[in-house]
Amino acid sequence: MFKYILLLVILVTGVLVTLNTQLTLSSREAREKENQRPAEIELITLVPTSCDSCVDVNQLLESIQKQNVQISSDKQFTADSEEAKTLISTYQLTRVPSVLVRGEMEKETVRSFFETLGRKADDGTLVIEPSLPVYFDIAQNKVVGEVTITTLFDATCKECYDPAIHQSILKTNFGLTITKTESLDAADAQGKKYVQRYAIKELPTFLLSGDVTAYDSITKIWETVGTVEQDGTFVFRGNKELNGLVYKDISTQMIIKPETKE
Repeated sequence: MFKYILLLVILVTGVLVTLNTQLTLSSREAREKENQRPAEIELITLVPTSCDSCVDVNQLLESIQKQNVQISSDKQFTADSEEAKTLISTYQLTRVPSVLVRGEMEKETVRSFFETLGRKADDGTLVIEPSLPVYFDIAQNKVVGEVTITTLFDATCKECYDPAIHQSILKTNFGLTITKTESLDAADAQGKKYVQRYAIKELPTFLLSGDVTAYDSITKIWETVGTVEQDGTFVFRGNKELNGLVYKDISTQMIIKPETKE
């Protein structure tokens, strides 16, 4: 009798272990399947009525599309539309282009990606607004971040560096969006006006005008390389800081050939 009871216990225990193993495997498979399932989201994009120089929101949308997501709805409204006005009011938007994301952003496979993009509204909608120019400021009703660069050179100085390098540096290192460029010989009428107006002593140089103050990266370092004039123009005066580039001191008419910094 004892043998039969022991055998029954062994059989029941085996069945329970098997069932527990199967349940564990089934639960693990379900979790893995759920993790692999794309997060279902909805996208709403708000764009300015007209702003060719504004940040390209398509780059952000492409980045989102590359994640493990399934986009069930993708809508776009211009900022002056009734739909956009309601969304701007509801989510207290200050800038466009902006993107609103709704849905399964808390799924493990995409959570870390989405939580870096913007702020969460009370209803769980992710609100993504541009942090850097160029954008359309809703309160000011204008485009912010467009900059004009004017370069001044001395055509008689064949050894002097090409001031065009500044434009490349401003775009690459400081993120400036330069929407208008002008290059002037300091000996020409307009060039002379700038030289006199801003008491320029060295050439080449460059001037920045427009929404320069929208770029913190420039305003924080500008006092080390130039001046901000009363009319708001940023005047570069940092030729001495350039690594070995040749320039001209127009007050003495001397060509300056700095030693290359190690």
